[in-house]
Amino acid sequence: MGALYLACTGDRGFERRCVIKTVLPHLADKDYIARFRDEAKVVVRLSHGNLVPVFDAGSVNDELFLAMEYIEGKDLRAVWNRCAKKGIAFPIDVAVHIARELARGLHYAHTFGGIKLVHRDVSPPNVLISFTGEVKLTDFGLASSTLKVERTAAGIVYGKISYMSPEQADAQPIDGRTDIYAAGIILWELLTGRQLFPQQSADGTDLLNRVRNPSIDPPSMRAPRVPTALDQIVLKTLAKDLGVRYATGEQLRADLTAFLAATKDFVATDATRVASFMHDLFEDDIARERAHHQQLIDHAADNLLRIKAQKQAERETAERDQQIRDDLRAGKPRPSLDRMPAVDGTRDAGAETAGVVDTDDPAQMIGTSIDRWKILRKLGEGGMGTVYEVEHREIGRRAAMKILRKVYSANSEVVGRFKMEAKSASQIKHPHIIQVTDSDTTVQGTFYMVMELLEGRDVADWLKNDRRLPMEAAFDIGQQVADALEAAHKNNIIHRDLKPENIFLITQDGKPNFVKVLDFGVAKSLLEISQRLTTPGMAMGTPAYMAPEQGTGGDSDGRSDVYSLGAILYEMLSGAQPITGENAVQVLTKKAMQDPDHIALKRKDVPERAAHLIMRMLARTPDARPRTMGEVASELRLCLEELRAGTAIPASVPPSGHPLSKPPQPEVRARWLVAVLGLLGVVLGLLVGLYFVLKPPPPKPLGQDLGVDGGPRTLPPDLRAPLSPPKDAGVADGGAKPDASTEKGPGPKKNPDKTNSKPSGKAKLGTLDMPTEIDVSTARAKVEDGRLKLGSGKSGAAFQSCYEAAGNSQMRGGALACMGEARFADGKFSDAIKWGVEGLKQKSPPAKDLKLLLAKAYYKKNDCAKAKKYWKEVLAGSDANNKEAQEGLTKCGN
Repeated sequence: MGALYLACTGDRGFERRCVIKTVLPHLADKDYIARFRDEAKVVVRLSHGNLVPVFDAGSVNDELFLAMEYIEGKDLRAVWNRCAKKGIAFPIDVAVHIARELARGLHYAHTFGGIKLVHRDVSPPNVLISFTGEVKLTDFGLASSTLKVERTAAGIVYGKISYMSPEQADAQPIDGRTDIYAAGIILWELLTGRQLFPQQSADGTDLLNRVRNPSIDPPSMRAPRVPTALDQIVLKTLAKDLGVRYATGEQLRADLTAFLAATKDFVATDATRVASFMHDLFEDDIARERAHHQQLIDHAADNLLRIKAQKQAERETAERDQQIRDDLRAGKPRPSLDRMPAVDGTRDAGAETAGVVDTDDPAQMIGTSIDRWKILRKLGEGGMGTVYEVEHREIGRRAAMKILRKVYSANSEVVGRFKMEAKSASQIKHPHIIQVTDSDTTVQGTFYMVMELLEGRDVADWLKNDRRLPMEAAFDIGQQVADALEAAHKNNIIHRDLKPENIFLITQDGKPNFVKVLDFGVAKSLLEISQRLTTPGMAMGTPAYMAPEQGTGGDSDGRSDVYSLGAILYEMLSGAQPITGENAVQVLTKKAMQDPDHIALKRKDVPERAAHLIMRMLARTPDARPRTMGEVASELRLCLEELRAGTAIPASVPPSGHPLSKPPQPEVRARWLVAVLGLLGVVLGLLVGLYFVLKPPPPKPLGQDLGVDGGPRTLPPDLRAPLSPPKDAGVADGGAKPDASTEKGPGPKKNPDKTNSKPSGKAKLGTLDMPTEIDVSTARAKVEDGRLKLGSGKSGAAFQSCYEAAGNSQMRGGALACMGEARFADGKFSDAIKWGVEGLKQKSPPAKDLKLLLAKAYYKKNDCAKAKKYWKEVLAGSDANNKEAQEGLTKCGN
């Protein structure tokens, strides 16, 4: 809906960076514009250290904008993902400090000016962490207050579902406690290393229902590293009962501050600690971004002058081209065009106009040429581009050309979707899918594609004129669409934006109503998910025909298209959409909460088979729908046969109103009986396994991130290996590393390498007894805990934790690497080498980290020959660009 620009303000030599937020005029509806104006009214009044300052707002050429301070840092989502990438658990004290500062800013906003301001969208992307350690909340675009012109209609839910409070998800009245709940979710996730309300759950329950009826474990149950003292604070923040939850941000801030003050290692946690943490994570990014921004600022004034001159030249060219067109219409002789360039920069003596034209302006485009195609007339216009009738200049063939809007040309994601449309349509090659024959980019950088020219009308036009379609025509059209999308799904492509406007009807080979499915612009290739052309959590499609799982930004597959076709069939037969609302948000909210009215209530002569099929297709959960489009096509063929033979039975409305409560055929009843018996078996199995269900889940591997960048949910093995202590090790406890002899706990004491050196007859791990056998999940948690202790300078405790983790054979290599890192941190390089060599004997991951440990330990012992041996082995393996190994070889003279 909008765009963010890096900008600068101030005279030359005194520039400072800022951010401009705008609304794209052709996309913003009146509700969004109202919310944007309301945001401006609120945020320009706010002034607090934990809120991003907004210093200007207004409109230029009907384009709304906000000007706000540029925060040199990263949003919390990016910080989380960088921790996951580096295999680092989010530090507990930093997490608590961020939540404390967030609570401080929320308390100010909630109590500001008596306007009852509520943010409504407190989530990781809206929490910014500066490189100097500041925590700032941004984006009050969904905020509510007494200043608002826009009012939320009953049943509308605003915000990100995974960060909503129960009352917000229920569309109930809200106050500042809703924002406090969202801050609690963020804190819980930072502490546990996983999402509280992921899009998909293990038991398949609906996201909105889980948010409305939360079941929340104490953080320490999910992550043993979390002090139990934090459990009470977090659970109070996340209390469903508003009377139990913190009433104000100040109360939450005070309790978090008391926790930090009462914990010896966390007393010094402040902005300086956060800045050090951010510097360790983004050291390379900081220098690179600053240099790039300075380069932009240095050339900003010159660029502005150049752009102004360019725009003036474009205006003059447009005026000249318009004059040529006016002269041509008036019958005046046209000038010689043999030296005038076409739109694509080629010489085109046959073009009607010349010069650089505005590709978004159909009036300027008519008569120009792009590559081999001459533009004849405008056929239609959509959100992403304009469609023209074109003619091949050499062979005279007519076709349709779709040209992407200029505003999207610099947006790699949108261009990616546009190219996906061209690729998807050309890849499927089905008679009921429009054929794409060419695609390229103009000299101005605007993407276009050429497709077959169709003469006819779309289903939307037919519905607009007749309200509903004849029964036979509806079934016939639905069957052809199902056949087309079955072919698409077999090519691992789902449409995701099926609607009446994208079903075009032509006459072909004497057959009327021959279907062509259009517009794969938001199609998703199941084979190219790694490209992530859709931001995770973003809903793609048209709300009226969108499946419920698409509305929440969840994963979609072919059954999402099944739902969309069901909605179209429902409308073609009844003249009404299955779910309606005053706006898109209300429609999507209703879809998540209720089933549509049975179609027999809307049209009494609908056959039983068709009614049952359509209501199955409109099931809220994908598993309740037909599994494939092939199944849908087969059922529609049977509907057609029954209708033409006069054997169709009129549908009756099930007493309960449930779409599946009255199956039309005996075989369906039999399937239901089998399903019931199967369900009883499942219940019996659940009772038998109740003990395992009630056990607390084992901790998951660190780094199961929010999923915001499309990355893996679990870190690969080479990222689970222990890291060297960060540069700020010991800062949290005053800079002094505890002596290994002061660490308490079972197992080896003081110097575990020597304590149990006498033969004991037991299995040995180097010179130590083999630790007690444990499961892999517990071992992984202990290695993670050991890495955390290493990062805090507690090498003795780190060694003990990783020694215990070695009780699992799968994790033994990682545990020994951690033990070696602990000895290296103490300056005991010979011991580090001993544990590194022992780790390599295990022949279990992570060999690379063990070799890096051995290399740096030998280097410390001034044995460059052996150090170089291990560094070269690392580079010869799967990590040919390992920076540590490359630097090590340089230090040893290669």
